[in-house]
Amino acid sequence: MRIAQAGVEVRRADIDDAAAIAEVHVASWRGAYAGLLPAPLLAALSVERHTVRWREQLAAGNPTTWVALDNGAVVGFASIGRSRDPEPAPAVGELWAIYVTPNSWGRSAGHALHEAAVAELGAKYREAVLWVLEGNARARSFYQAHGWWPDGAVKTEQRGEALLNEVRYRRRVGPSLNE
Repeated sequence: MRIAQAGVEVRRADIDDAAAIAEVHVASWRGAYAGLLPAPLLAALSVERHTVRWREQLAAGNPTTWVALDNGAVVGFASIGRSRDPEPAPAVGELWAIYVTPNSWGRSAGHALHEAAVAELGAKYREAVLWVLEGNARARSFYQAHGWWPDGAVKTEQRGEALLNEVRYRRRVGPSLNE
């Protein structure tokens, strides 16, 4: 499946994309979370370690992942799957991640990835959730503009010395039981 939108091409990721996804992952975390997470945590992020993880995940076929290409270069990725919340309803999926390199923010890559992810979620689930860092105003605004709303759930995860306070968002993505 390939989708072209506003000069950005979106396609399913494959194992050969692992290094490029890792580069996007690290660059986007450093750009999006500067000032929100401790600098040593961001500095310690490793493209090499992320490449190994992405290669393993893509080889195993989990999660479902897309890449966004701008002039042939990977500038973003999105991943979805079943909700990872404890005891999720079977009809609830999760938008696990959308990350775009800071140089590509505001240039349609995030929107194109979002549309691909929501379409796939809608084919499998009625609703979807996502978790976003509480202080990440840019991401929260993006998701709200795309029809997601905070549902009141919060959680705290620990990454090294850092505590990540996250807010859950929810959105209908597929047909309801009455349709």
